[in-house]
Parts: sequence; structure tokens; C-alpha cells
Amino acid sequence: SGLAEGFVVPGEQVVAYPISSSIGVFVDRGLAARSRVASGHRPARAGRGGIGGAMPRIVPCLWFNGQAEEAATFYCSVFPNSRVTGVQRYPQDSPFPAPFPPGTAMTVLFELDGQPYTALNGGPEFTFSEATSLQVFCADQAEIDRYWDALTAHGGAEGRCGWLRDKFGFSWQVVPTMLGELQSDDPARGAAVGRALFGMNKLVIAELQRAFDEA
Repeated sequence: SGLAEGFVVPGEQVVAYPISSSIGVFVDRGLAARSRVASGHRPARAGRGGIGGAMPRIVPCLWFNGQAEEAATFYCSVFPNSRVTGVQRYPQDSPFPAPFPPGTAMTVLFELDGQPYTALNGGPEFTFSEATSLQVFCADQAEIDRYWDALTAHGGAEGRCGWLRDKFGFSWQVVPTMLGELQSDDPARGAAVGRALFGMNKLVIAELQRAFDEA
């Protein structure tokens, strides 16, 4: 009901998992979402032309297998103006089936430069993939280098085209803000930038600009 009613199209399957009935997790066409219905939040009912009412706040929720608090703390150490805002822990005699001892963080609320996120210790059922990532738009090469090095440290892994996985397996894209300026209407320049980008792991602004200028 509530938010779940608005997001799940009639006829779509709502997939339940062991912990999902307690915390309101459902799957809408393959994308896991978390409803706040369990906590009493009731968004506006759907009206003509769509869900209707004011736009609800959308907060990404990242599913971990025991590392939620460590991950939130790490992410807050990487990005400026970031903080952990709350931790809810698994209680003694927990009614939830996730395999964690009492006192383990269940949900960790945190902000990265003011954007709220939730880290959830849900268990081993799900793991991250490149199908979901967060983009970090950087003003210059120094920012790219800083975030690339921080996010790949301590067991992370470089990917192609500005993608990487951090030590928890979550994917990020570290991208220069000027990349959009190089998406030229000139097919030759666009192709040249694309070829340069596809040959990189970490994106190098000077090389992308050179490919654009020399095309």
C-alpha cells in the first residue's frame, strides 16, 4: 500500500524476500525499492495522470551483508560535507531473519554533501553489480584523481570508461563535468572522444580534450 501502490504497476510482480516484509522492500521491474509504509509514511494517492500529490523524497538504499556501518563511515570520509545521521541496530531476540548478532547496525542513515542515503544490512541474498552506480562529477583532473584514488583504495578495483568498484563492491563513475561539452554535434569529434574514453580506465581530461581538438 501507500508508496508501493504508486510504484508497482498493476500486473507487475511484487517480489518478497525474508527481511522485506519487515522493512518494506519490493521490486519494480527489476529495481529494488524500499517503501516507508512500515514506518507510517503515507504519500498522496494516485490521481489523474500519475501518482499525484507532492513529489516524495527519494533516498537511495544500499544493501550490504554486515558492512553497512563501515561503508557509510568510509563514504563520509571520502566526500566533503558528509555525516552519519543515525544508526538503528538489530535488537536482542530480533524478529528479523537476517543473520546478524544483536547490536549490529540494521540501517545506517548518512548524507554525502547533503544528499541522504540509507545503508542496510540485509544479509547475503543480494550483491552489487555495475547495473547500479553513483556518478561523481568532478570540476578538474585533481578532483578526478582524488576520488578515483580514494574509492579504489584498500581493495577496490578499476573499471573501464571511468567506472570503478570500491572495497565493498559498489560501483561509481568518476566523470569530469566538461565531458558534456565534448559531446559535439560533429560526428567525427564525437567518435574521436568516444574512442579515447573507451580506451581509458580513469578518465584523463587532457586526453579527452586532445581527441576533441584533433578530430
